[in-house]
Amino acid sequence: MQSLLETQRKAYLADGFPSAKTRIDRLDRVKDIHIRYKHKIVETLEADFGSRPRGQSLATDVASIIIEVKETRGKIRQWMKPERRKTPLMMRMTGGRAELQFQPL
Repeated sequence: MQSLLETQRKAYLADGFPSAKTRIDRLDRVKDIHIRYKHKIVETLEADFGSRPRGQSLATDVASIIIEVKETRGKIRQWMKPERRKTPLMMRMTGGRAELQFQPL
């Protein structure tokens, strides 16, 4: 586990924050995996819980993820846009401005 975290940390430091295109690609892959392996996911949950209905697993553990991914995909660019913030008068007088840029930790 420690080696995996170290690999991820090095990749993050080398590549910086992922672009909207990269994030959308990752979301698409999450959606595709859930669609492609939905029956395996349901079978695994059924085996794990014992008597869990297939319909419940499809709705709560497959469809809900796909829906959330689609909604997130549609909003990701908007969420990544910098937001303007109030700038002190002295800074505005010299052409300064302030904005908040959201970045993952």
